[in-house]
Amino acid sequence: QILVNLIGNAVKFTERGEVAVKAGVASVESGCVTLRFEVADTGTGIPGDRLSALFSPFVQVDGSTTRKFGGTGLGLTIAKRLSALMGGQIGVNSVEHQGSTFWFTAAFGPETEAVSSAADQSTPLLGLKVLVVDDHSTNRLLVTTLLNSWRCRGCEARHAEEALAKLQEAASANDPFRVVLINLKAPEVDGVALCQRIKARAALARARLVMVTAMNRCGHDTTKMEQLGIAACLTKPLRQSHLRACLELLASAAQHPEEPVSMQVITQRLTAESDKQSVRILLAEDNAINQEVALAILGNAGYRIDVANNGAEAVMALRDTDYDLVLMDCQMPELDGYEATRQIRDSTSGVIWPKIPIIAMTANAMIGDREKCLDAGMDDYVVKPVQTRELVEVIERWLGLGKSRLA
Repeated sequence: QILVNLIGNAVKFTERGEVAVKAGVASVESGCVTLRFEVADTGTGIPGDRLSALFSPFVQVDGSTTRKFGGTGLGLTIAKRLSALMGGQIGVNSVEHQGSTFWFTAAFGPETEAVSSAADQSTPLLGLKVLVVDDHSTNRLLVTTLLNSWRCRGCEARHAEEALAKLQEAASANDPFRVVLINLKAPEVDGVALCQRIKARAALARARLVMVTAMNRCGHDTTKMEQLGIAACLTKPLRQSHLRACLELLASAAQHPEEPVSMQVITQRLTAESDKQSVRILLAEDNAINQEVALAILGNAGYRIDVANNGAEAVMALRDTDYDLVLMDCQMPELDGYEATRQIRDSTSGVIWPKIPIIAMTANAMIGDREKCLDAGMDDYVVKPVQTRELVEVIERWLGLGKSRLA
């Protein structure tokens, strides 16, 4: 609630520039972790004589803000009280006409169990050396932080000259950058000119160049970019799933040079990644370990997953939410997968989409088991222990049919 309020205010009063949200550990003591959150903007700023009263009820910096944006100024007072209830404080640093940084702290107990991280798992991006070229410090920080969380080796360059120097230094040390992410719009030397200068140097020419540009530019400039030797084009705002998919394709291409990856192939992959974000899958599975395995597989594949712990919960979930596909364990307490599927297929069951694709997951691989699943109304069948490629292929096959195929 505090972040929503502070971010909303920052966006409201920032006509150009940026709104940046940061979070970090402020202190750790006596089993208590204090986190500090900051919302920084490049907006109108606040006069110094107004700062001390800013968190009092019904105080606004300028009466014209009410006429332009609405509101009473009460949101900051509520944010102050919420922060205090969480054992924290709230404050602001501001320079008029330059921007403001609102911050608050909150105290938390330590996590009792280790949280698994994507960095803990095997990744094709392990050790991939990537240079991020952008004149915007926040953009560089966000991208390199993301790269390092994937166990890449992310480095930064503020402008073309620094980028060329770092590329040459790495090549001379026999540890070249494999991928260079380049912001198209840059002062002095733009992204296109930098690409030309990189490709003109034999020692640097093997680096795969990825252009980062504004919306709707990639599709129009594909031919020109391929002629410049640009391997891929990503649009802003940069999505994690798009960046990761692009880097994985480029890393794979580097390991298999006999199978070159065109910009068209990368674009198709990114389009598929976008489609996955809108897909919702329901996993009906009572075993906690099996749940974790399926969630890991499908999460890494880019899908959003909800879990039902038995068949009855699955039927209830399908009444409330318009899912695109169900993964159904056959043996579950209360209501097994077979009976749950029969209820889902019943037009009087109240589920939103009775003909939703249902994929059976069973430990049995005996003759007749597949037929039993199909007789219950299931559409397909995978055997446990589930294999990653098989599961993803089955899901993509049925999602590719679309709702119109089964309506």
